[in-house]
Amino acid sequence: MKRFAEARDAYRETTKLTPENGPSWAFVGICEYELHDYRHAFSDLWEGEQLGFGNDHDLQVIVRYRVALLWITAGEFDMGVKELAWFAQRNEANADIIQAFGMAALRVPLFPQDVPQGKKDLLTKAGEAAFSENGNELDQARSPYRILVESYPREANVHYAYGKFLSKLDQDEAIREYERELEVSPSHVPARIEAGYLYLKKGEFDKALSYAREAEDLAPRNALPHNLMGRIFMAMAKPDDAIPELEEATRLAPNIVDFHLTLANAYRKAGKKELAEKEFAKFKTLDAKRKGELELQGKYQLESQRHKPE
Repeated sequence: MKRFAEARDAYRETTKLTPENGPSWAFVGICEYELHDYRHAFSDLWEGEQLGFGNDHDLQVIVRYRVALLWITAGEFDMGVKELAWFAQRNEANADIIQAFGMAALRVPLFPQDVPQGKKDLLTKAGEAAFSENGNELDQARSPYRILVESYPREANVHYAYGKFLSKLDQDEAIREYERELEVSPSHVPARIEAGYLYLKKGEFDKALSYAREAEDLAPRNALPHNLMGRIFMAMAKPDDAIPELEEATRLAPNIVDFHLTLANAYRKAGKKELAEKEFAKFKTLDAKRKGELELQGKYQLESQRHKPE
């Protein structure tokens, strides 16, 4: 019988003795994951991952896969893809990794054991496409994405996933896929946001605003439509119109670093010097924290490479 609760408590003691030891935190998190204590599991697995695992490749695989699933089941699909990209960049694929990529790409917030049998082929096809894309094989990824949309043209998020891929290659084609997604899923907020950003890049502000307003109406407590609206107004040289939208975006998502920089610039262009300085100070504080986390992560990734067997 697997005694995860006892093992968790024992490993917890090791984190007190060796708080800078990544594997100690990882084993606590693995036990918590098996006990379905997902909130604590995420915290401890993430801590272990940031501290690093030296040359223990198998532990790296176990932890990254579980952290990715916890992001996905929390609805943080882009973070799930970011975690899974580690596998694609090393060309390390198996059925579980491919399915996880599929769940992230198609925004399916389920644990693997909860995936209906009838959805497995869909997720496999989506996962194969996303795996190729995140392995920086854009040319090879186009074919599995086409297979996906041809096989499942009326499934939610299929055209959205293809549109996000195409946005790296062809903005107009990407917009057409987002519009096809809206035919399948009329209340799809992310498709509107992505289409809005592409129209903003193209300088078609009326179309960008239309999508941003629709997204706001559908999801008023989502920070992203407000940020998009603010950025569009900034591009139109209307900082006074941009400020309320950007303020709402930072209120709803105060930890998104770049939101504060955009708001600081809006204050500056509107002649609100004191508010601009205050907001820029917030940006610098959050940005320094972000850079520190990235440097720590990079340090342990480098250390892992040094210990990697030839």
